[in-house]
Amino acid sequence: MLYHCYEAGHAALHPARMTVRSCRLLLNPLNPLTHTVAGRSALAACEVFERAMRRYPRPIFGITSTRINGRLIQVHEEVVWQSAFCRLLHFKRDSSAARAKPPLLLVAPMSGHYATLLRETVKAFLPHREVYITDWQDAREVPLTEAGFDLDDYIETVAMIFRRFEGNVHVFAVCQPAVPVLAATALMEASGEVAVPRTLMLAGGRSTRASAPRS
Repeated sequence: MLYHCYEAGHAALHPARMTVRSCRLLLNPLNPLTHTVAGRSALAACEVFERAMRRYPRPIFGITSTRINGRLIQVHEEVVWQSAFCRLLHFKRDSSAARAKPPLLLVAPMSGHYATLLRETVKAFLPHREVYITDWQDAREVPLTEAGFDLDDYIETVAMIFRRFEGNVHVFAVCQPAVPVLAATALMEASGEVAVPRTLMLAGGRSTRASAPRS
């Protein structure tokens, strides 16, 4: 995961994107080729390539309230920690009684998605917990003066976030971050740190894959 290769690669692919867009214009309902297997396959391939290379604006969460025991409670989004590669967002509920339970940390994927992919997950947990979420930076926003960001950096970033909660947090890793979250927890546990999360929930990750020996 080397961030700084992204911008140069994106610029180099710009002519290819323009070519793909031109090819898509040729495949329209009036063109007989459009209705063949080859034509449909070519159109689908062009569409996948063009969408993969498109730049998407960062969506907003737009969560301003939640309901707790039937009462409407205001929610304020705030940045409580950040590095060059990640921001930690807190959805603070305006209720002291609502903050009595240990908070929930959502570790969002950084593999091509914004953290707002989990907007509905945040909303679902807010009536029950204070919610924090990792908001990974777009590669274009990372200064070139920063070093690379590999798996070791990913694990250390997760561990630094864990330490902010001093062990009083539940962690929910969604898909891709399951491996670094599990690795960070294991390393912290092995070194005797007290900031290990209370619980881990690993959803859709490849942390427990096993294979049977061939006969």
